Amino acid sequence: MNRSWAVVLLGVLAAGCASSRDRAPVDAPPPMPTPEVTSNEAQPEVTRPDPPVADPRPTAAELLTNADRLLLAGDPRRAADAYRAVLNAEGAASSGDRALLQLATIHLAAEGPLRSVDSATRHLRQLVTAYPTSPLAPTARAILALLSSNRDLAKDRARLAQQVEALKRIDLAPPRRP
Repeated sequence: MNRSWAVVLLGVLAAGCASSRDRAPVDAPPPMPTPEVTSNEAQPEVTRPDPPVADPRPTAAELLTNADRLLLAGDPRRAADAYRAVLNAEGAASSGDRALLQLATIHLAAEGPLRSVDSATRHLRQLVTAYPTSPLAPTARAILALLSSNRDLAKDRARLAQQVEALKRIDLAPPRRP
């Protein structure tokens, strides 16, 4: 009889060992019940956000560096286009004052179709208005004052040239006889 008890005991132990693999550890929390869908509506699909994609557009600082290189290479037309791109770029607030001053300089120093005192004046006024605390604002104000003075001198020169021509006509006119 002892032998049958031993066989039964071995059978129970063997059954207990086999089932211990299927049982959760004692410290583990019980599994969470899964909620049942009771409506006919489809559950929204869980989507994971896409990983962030690097912005392919260059920053204002990169555009400014490129514009400076073009200007130093002697290509003011492409440099002016690049400085305008700086003004339209993301983060232009940190580079806009330099871009505006460089644009004004290009328009004042250039020969041919790029030369435009009016465009230079517009860029300098924009710099002073948009970036009043910029370290470049005093330079822009000084250039604006010089341009204004230059305009006044040009008007004076034109007026004096007219007076000289009037005096020449008087001197060249035949004398009147009484």
